[in-house]
This record gives sequence, structure tokens and C-alpha cells, in this order.
Amino acid sequence: MSARAYPSAGEHDDQSFPAPCSDHTAELEAIASNDREALVRRAFGARVSSHLASGGLLVVARPSSDGILVLAAHNATTAAMAFLIRHTSGFVQIALPESRCGRLQLPPMNAFDRGFVRMCVGVDAIDGVGTGISASDRATTSRRLLDPAAEPSHFTRPGHLVPVCVENHGMKSPLSSAAVALKLAGHIEFRSAKLEWTFHCSRTPWPE
Repeated sequence: MSARAYPSAGEHDDQSFPAPCSDHTAELEAIASNDREALVRRAFGARVSSHLASGGLLVVARPSSDGILVLAAHNATTAAMAFLIRHTSGFVQIALPESRCGRLQLPPMNAFDRGFVRMCVGVDAIDGVGTGISASDRATTSRRLLDPAAEPSHFTRPGHLVPVCVENHGMKSPLSSAAVALKLAGHIEFRSAKLEWTFHCSRTPWPE
């Protein structure tokens, strides 16, 4: 498991993938260990939390698989979302704890999926968006998913932003991509509460 941090959206060259501004490989290698709790606390230290909280992006990758590009959901601006779409497969997901998915009545994409981590039917916000597919629309939808006042009726289904439901059991080793995103977000203090939601986008190109 390795990770690199990137500048926040808006600080990069739009024509190319930005060069790493720091390397957090040592901190994030703890994810692969079975000694979960102690190592997770060490893995997501002040540097990683500060970087994500300030709008920075983080690439997390295992040598044998593609990476994920992680952004704290409260930084889901149009520019940040456009960066995610441009530099990945474009299939953007938002990791949510099971309690939040239940609150918003987000149904699983596969009704027979009994896994601890499962994709839900995609959603779009009803108000303030166009077709739902643009970077601006998906950023708006993501912020609505975080809104404490959000109701199930505030979203249309199917849509263009795919929630990934993570049960408590899904937070145990080995961690899925969505669980890694939630672990990262859980170490960020924002608005006097710990965030539980982060974006993650699969198939991130790993710069040489």
C-alpha cells in the first residue's frame, strides 16, 4: 500500500497530472497490517489529515492494483470534481456509512448483494443541477448527500453519482477502497464533527 499527496484542485496544471507534493507511503502502509486500530491511528496522522482537510487530493494504491484518488467530500467543488473526472476513469463514487445510506434510502444496485461493501443505485440532486453528469452537477449532488437536512425525496434515481455503502464490518481488514476512503475521512475534523464521507475514484493512473 502506498500513497502520494497532491495539491488541492485549482493549484495544478490543467494539462497534466500534477507532480507529487509529498509522499505518505510510510504512514499508509499500516492499512495492510492486521493490527488495525493501532496502525490506522499511526497511518492517518496530522500531515494526511491536514492535507485532505485543506482540499488536497491523495492517491492510495497497492502495487498489484489500480489506485484510488481520494478527496474529502466537503471539498467537492466543481474544480475538484473536474480534476477527479479528468485524471481517472471518470466513474466517481462517494463512500457512505451504512447508517447514512439507510437515512437517505439509497437502495443497493444489486438487491442480492450481501457484502459488507456494496454499490448503491446512482443518484442526482433534484435542485440546482442540469443533466446530473457534469462536474458541477456531481459536486452539487455530493454536497447534498452530506447535508444533515437532506431527505430521500431530494434525489432522483438512477443518477450519475454512485454511493458505496460501507457496513461496520466492512471497516475491518482487508480494507476495500471505499473503506480506505472512510478511514481517511474519519481523521479529519470539520465543522466540529468528524467527516464520514469521502470521494474515491477507481482506476487512477499512477504517475512514473
